[in-house]
Parts: sequence; C-alpha cells; structure tokens
Amino acid sequence: MNRGHIVLLLGLVLLLGGVLAACGGLSEAEKHYNAGVELQEQGHLEEAIADYNKAIELDPNFAVAYSNRGAAYADLGESQQAIADYNKAIELDPSLAEAYFNRGVAYKVQGEKAEAIADFEKVITLTADPQLIEMATQQIEELEE
Repeated sequence: MNRGHIVLLLGLVLLLGGVLAACGGLSEAEKHYNAGVELQEQGHLEEAIADYNKAIELDPNFAVAYSNRGAAYADLGESQQAIADYNKAIELDPSLAEAYFNRGVAYKVQGEKAEAIADFEKVITLTADPQLIEMATQQIEELEE
C-alpha cells in the first residue's frame, strides 16, 4: 500500500471514529468497514475487499466503504475496478476529497493525464487538509512536467 493510501485511510478511520462516538454505536456495516480497514492496513487486500463488500451490502450508501474498497483494488493493480468504486463513492458523497485523490492516482497510472489533473484540482477545492492539498499539488506538478 502506498503512503498516500495509508494517510487517507487513517484520516478516514479517525473521522469515522469521531462520528460514531457522537452517535453512540457501530452498525453492522460499520463493523465490517472497520474490519476491512484493519485488514487493508495489514496488507490482506482480498479479505479487506470481502469486508467492504459486506459493509456495502448492508449499507449501499456507504460512500467511504466504496472509496476504501477502490483503494484495495488499486493496490491489487485493478485500476478499472478501483475507478468504478471511486466513481460510486463520489456519486454518493461528492465532497469526499479522498475519493477524488485516489481516482486521480488511478487515472495517472492508466495514463489518463487530463482526468487525473481534474481530480487533483477538485481535491484542492474540496479539502482544507494541508497534507492532502500538498499531495494533490505535487501530483499535478508531476503530471505537468
């Protein structure tokens, strides 16, 4: 798993943890999502995908689960499946900057420069996270070289 995916996963876990603490408990979908995150961090990508699948089955509107499953597919080299998951995550939550960032990386890997740059530019407009902005800016600079 590359550094960018790890940073984004950890940020999403912290964000989700805060939201869940405010709500009082975890749903079954959230439990499977969290298990998927742990498995993905350990490099067990196929098992992580299975947990994300279960989370999505239980909650078809779980945008972050689609985004993280996309990251797992990307780490397996399955960029088309990853992009499909990022697209669904963005459809469900158009403010999910991490999904745009990861889709931009997938587009970059596929050589789709214009699409990648557009996604990285979208990240910069969506987030206030200086680290994510810096990473997106760096990606744009690399693509424009």
